Amino acid sequence: ANTLGTHLGYVEYLADIKPAAGIRGYAFRVKDGTGVAAVWCVNHDVENGLTRGPAIQATFGQSVEFVDLMGNPRSAKADKAGNTSIQLTPAPLLIKANNAALLAKALQAAETNDAASAISVALRPELGGEVNAVVKNLTGRGQSGTLRVADKTLAYSLKPDGEQVLSIPDGNQGATPGKMYKWDSGFKVDPSRGTGLLRDWQMDYFYVPHTNGMPDWSRIPAIPIANRFVSSYTVQQPGKAHGKATPKAGYPGDFKAEFKLAWDQDNLYLRVEAEDDSFLTFPELWERGGSHKQLYAHDGCLEVYFDTGADGRMNNAKTYDNNDYRYDFSLGKNNASGPGMVYRLREVYHQLADGVNMASKEEAAKKIKCDFQRTAKGYAYTITFGQRYIEPIVLRKGFVAGFALFLHDRDDASIPSGVKGLSLATEPGSHCDYKPHLWPLMILAE
Repeated sequence: ANTLGTHLGYVEYLADIKPAAGIRGYAFRVKDGTGVAAVWCVNHDVENGLTRGPAIQATFGQSVEFVDLMGNPRSAKADKAGNTSIQLTPAPLLIKANNAALLAKALQAAETNDAASAISVALRPELGGEVNAVVKNLTGRGQSGTLRVADKTLAYSLKPDGEQVLSIPDGNQGATPGKMYKWDSGFKVDPSRGTGLLRDWQMDYFYVPHTNGMPDWSRIPAIPIANRFVSSYTVQQPGKAHGKATPKAGYPGDFKAEFKLAWDQDNLYLRVEAEDDSFLTFPELWERGGSHKQLYAHDGCLEVYFDTGADGRMNNAKTYDNNDYRYDFSLGKNNASGPGMVYRLREVYHQLADGVNMASKEEAAKKIKCDFQRTAKGYAYTITFGQRYIEPIVLRKGFVAGFALFLHDRDDASIPSGVKGLSLATEPGSHCDYKPHLWPLMILAE
């Protein structure tokens, strides 16, 4: 605001302009006492020319003038009632008027006819087994309306930038550890003003039992990793055209796995047990430069994902954001039972994890305990995440975070890594990478 205000020659900063999500603006009083505001949109798809920018409707109550940053005149349409529709772009649009305070007030009260840019809705499982709807106001003005979910109609009334938790009657599905719960019920938002919003909401979630120190794993219930991922790969044969092939998968005895989680105030404990009819080792891979970063090339590599904000389903971009982790694990360089390899392939924004004191990749690789053991039918991982390595997750009862696993399966050395495995993604046949909107939610229970 200060930089923009200096460019415009303002005397006084008046207000932020926040009529909807993805829209930014500031209002100023300039040297001659009149007002000027700058308003624009923040949206990558609009910037890349994939979609048109949003429009807002404002009632100014005075004559206004529109110009761009280069001083070129622009126009906006007003109806007979005095409501002006303003088409926005990623470049700031300047709006000038004699009464600066009235200009700021009009833009703060501007409306959009898109409910998705005015409020957000997330369905959230709770510690007791119930599912609640969390409704957030994304604008600087009050919002009200109704939410239709699971055949129930719930009223909401939100203060500017406010949040409301709505209990869904009959939404309790239980809270038993060792069970993957599924919620597949969309919702409809009917705001008191503007156009409604209809969304699907598919969510898997489970409860993590509390322990004191490393658990007795025989007492911790297991959850299957049952979503089978298989993709085609390129076959290269000398003297022949490249072709596509798909590895065999899902036949009796091929590959199956399950996981167990437990927590205490210091650590999150993970155990993954797999049965694999063909476990391959690739000693030559350890000779490559950067091999410690490419654990996914090994058979049995385990990818562990955390969405520390449990907000993957709210991310319209449907990809990673700044509060997501990906950790990779594999057998050790001796290709036998013992300490496994650890690499943090993706991390949260450092300010969310103790700032400049955030654990480095090197520290995480050394301090996260990973034990890899070959078994009669396959192998097992036992991994201990200290809270320092999963911040801003807080190890306390009731905390909710996204969690997912992908377990690689290589049956043929000629087939590249990453084309076959088991996934916790909620969409059948899907991988977990780059898809936090498909990760189940974990709730830390008693």
